[in-house]
Amino acid sequence: MMKLRLLVRNLTWLCASILLAACGGDNQPDPNPPYQQQFNPYLPLAVGASLSYQDTNVGAIDSMHILNEELSQQTGNDIYEVTMDSGDRTFSFFFSSDANRIRLYGIDGPIAITSGNIAFELDELRFDNPITLQSSTSASGGTTLASAVISAGGSSSTLNNINVTYQTVNVDSVYNGQYGTLPVRAALLNAAVTASVSILGATYNIDETLSNSLLFAKGIGIVRHSGTYVSTDYTYNSELTGLNNLPRSVWFNYNNGNPQLASGSSSIFQINGQGTISSNDYRLANLDNINALGWIRVQEGSGRYTVSMPGGGSLPTSSTSVEAVFEHRVTGRRISANVTLLVP
Repeated sequence: MMKLRLLVRNLTWLCASILLAACGGDNQPDPNPPYQQQFNPYLPLAVGASLSYQDTNVGAIDSMHILNEELSQQTGNDIYEVTMDSGDRTFSFFFSSDANRIRLYGIDGPIAITSGNIAFELDELRFDNPITLQSSTSASGGTTLASAVISAGGSSSTLNNINVTYQTVNVDSVYNGQYGTLPVRAALLNAAVTASVSILGATYNIDETLSNSLLFAKGIGIVRHSGTYVSTDYTYNSELTGLNNLPRSVWFNYNNGNPQLASGSSSIFQINGQGTISSNDYRLANLDNINALGWIRVQEGSGRYTVSMPGGGSLPTSSTSVEAVFEHRVTGRRISANVTLLVP
């Protein structure tokens, strides 16, 4: 038995040595591996950062990205809770974001509904099949079952028979908001929600409509959220006002084909609340992809990253945004920046 264990151990070391030799022998990771898109450019998710909004109905809103372990395990995808919290109201979307799609897995409200003169609250709405908010097509639709917790008069019940019929449309436009002018992709969602619920000793039919509009900007995420969640008591109209612990956006003006840095912008990438992004701490993961565009260039030097727009024949003639993805050299955590060319 001892001889067998010794043989197995020697074979293990031999195989490891062969693998190390094949990889160069020092087992050092490639300092500049080929770029792979982790999140959708229109919804980069960054745990530990936050976005600030101002809502005409509920006031100041703070939004954070939180990896939801339970939903991630259930679905086999990384699902993030994107909170939209004000002083007296909480609201959350549950998104997955990959290179090709943004999908909605659920909503936490509560959502106010009325049936038979009874006021209900619907919370923890989870779709059996996620709703695609953005993909390679400009429109999509379908039906899915959903579950939720419904409450009224101090009683609550779990519903598993909710029917949702939805339609989403994507539209590209330029949005002039409080944070600044940005090219955006709108995701317009309309969903009919129907169910039958037995509560308070009676059965009630629910037949309501949920609608919202989300404007996404590359390298930032949601810049505007407007929605009516069944009841006018739960109407949102939120605009992005600032980024916290995330890179500052950079704007260039078209200037008749000779781009100039916009007033108030810095050509050196910086993180709000932290200062200049150090190339000792972060690598620009998609540096080669950005420079391959031709009309925009990012250079690394003196421990920092500087962006410029030399222009040329490939310069876009309509407002265009580019996502710059910074990856921490130790933790691998990514944060995104938005660089925008504004064309009148």
